[in-house]
Amino acid sequence: MQTFTARSAELNRVNSHVFVSPADIIANGPDPSSPSCVSCQYKAVPLADVRTNSVIIVFGWFNARLSHEQKYVDGFKSIYPTSTLVLVKADSSWLWTSQAGREALLEPAADLVDRIRLDEGRQWRGVLLHAMSNGGGMQLLVFSKLLAKRPKTPSGLGGLNPAALVLDSVPDSNGLRCMVVVFTQAVRSPVKRVLAVPILALLYSLFAISYGLSPVLVDLRRRLNSPDLVPLAKRIGEERKGRGSTTPGQGDVPRLYFASKADTMTRFNQVKAHMDEARRLGFDVRAEISENIPHVSHAKVDPEGYWGAIKALWRDTRSALPTAKL
Repeated sequence: MQTFTARSAELNRVNSHVFVSPADIIANGPDPSSPSCVSCQYKAVPLADVRTNSVIIVFGWFNARLSHEQKYVDGFKSIYPTSTLVLVKADSSWLWTSQAGREALLEPAADLVDRIRLDEGRQWRGVLLHAMSNGGGMQLLVFSKLLAKRPKTPSGLGGLNPAALVLDSVPDSNGLRCMVVVFTQAVRSPVKRVLAVPILALLYSLFAISYGLSPVLVDLRRRLNSPDLVPLAKRIGEERKGRGSTTPGQGDVPRLYFASKADTMTRFNQVKAHMDEARRLGFDVRAEISENIPHVSHAKVDPEGYWGAIKALWRDTRSALPTAKL
């Protein structure tokens, strides 16, 4: 593996799209809200008592620089130092890579989750999925379909529970529009932007034909509101059976949306429509809505609110389910 170092967290390159930041078992007193803190109180924990048995997967936005994504890695590692963090990149190669090829690239991430989950057994602390923009959502879609093909959950291990989902500036529904914005946003000349549209439209048409079935962002929106988004997580009916719950959704995979009315890439009305549908289907939905924050800039503009909302989501996710209890 090739190693990248930054101010606080290292990233080990597994392949062109998957990077891993290992758990830091030497951290001074893990955060008591950390998904990997098993026996800690508000004090330092002996090294032998620190368990590294949760996984956070960050699906980066389209063509993002590693240095920019590193800031999110550092943010998570500062909160949850004893968790294993996986960064999954998204770039232009996704458009001409087959579904089998996409899944092969993400196979190491799925293997890592399986290994930690099975090694830890009942001490498994869960998985937090964090998708950024439509590019990150597209990689999450690949990961979801990949998990669906893997062996079913061994009895008594609780699957991937507890599981939670963060959707930062995702999803939109118009793939061609998003593609045009992505590839022309750095072009200053209006004439060149206009001339690029027919070429991009042709490329998108070829991609859409090769993808098949419904357009990718339509497929993503459907999958995000499907009980099978995290195939190895128990559904609410399985977990709360006999407790009088009639909620049809996968309530044990709560989600947190970050959206902005000023986002020109992922339109706010598209995110709101998706949130409303998720609520109607019975999903546990939270949202942080901004008036004027640019695309995927919530953490930069309001870091305290951003990371505070994520901590609250993950803390409540772990405390709400029997599988999350120690």
